[in-house]
Amino acid sequence: MPTNLPPIDKTNPYLRAVYDEFRDRRFRDDPTLDRHRFKFKQTLRKGNCKPFVRHLVRDVLTGRWKIGSSQTELAFWLGLEDSSGISTAQRWGTISTEILIQLLTCPTRPVDWDPNLDDKLDLASEMDRNAFIYAVAYSAYGVDQKGNDSRFSELDYELFCGLLKRLRDWTVANGRDVQQSIATEIVKAVVKSDADYLLRPWYTKDERISLNRSLHLLQDDSAHALDYLRSLQCNWEGPFIFTWWERDEVNW
Repeated sequence: MPTNLPPIDKTNPYLRAVYDEFRDRRFRDDPTLDRHRFKFKQTLRKGNCKPFVRHLVRDVLTGRWKIGSSQTELAFWLGLEDSSGISTAQRWGTISTEILIQLLTCPTRPVDWDPNLDDKLDLASEMDRNAFIYAVAYSAYGVDQKGNDSRFSELDYELFCGLLKRLRDWTVANGRDVQQSIATEIVKAVVKSDADYLLRPWYTKDERISLNRSLHLLQDDSAHALDYLRSLQCNWEGPFIFTWWERDEVNW
């Protein structure tokens, strides 16, 4: 199951220092964060909805809803001119309100597909993770990430959560060998518990190949695992901890 982050410990001096430093860099023109928090809340909600839409459309296309088992058939049932809207929903989790309502009120909707997330803990956790990832990307926008222009991925999120669990050991580790050992343990824990929640159904073939290659390399090369986690911390620690802190400040 995707990792759920608990409320941040705002008494932790290390986390406070990272938050303050990043806030000063990123939002020096918005010291009260009023403008930021409005957009931040929107970003969380936008990211939160996308996994729900993807899973909904994916389930519809199994054919058990009896309204089509292909994008073309479903588009015809919905009265769309083409299937591009279905493709967008399946890939990116973006859907119009009209299509969403038609699907959720479909008379042949299976009884086990209930929009209530109380019985869908895996999906609810995935939605929370995606919301956080979107918010990290928003928080980082416009900040120099030391030459790193790659997106913050599901793998990065899980590895960073693993790093946070070992933060004390990581920060006081004396020497490369000690940190390398910790990095290996973090990678193994993430791959063991979260591998199925990293290879998402909507990934393209190239994305799946790339992720599998990254997972194997991280597991097989402890030096690479250490360098990857160090780079992850260097490039994303500020946006991640800032997002974690601010998430608890907004009612979303």
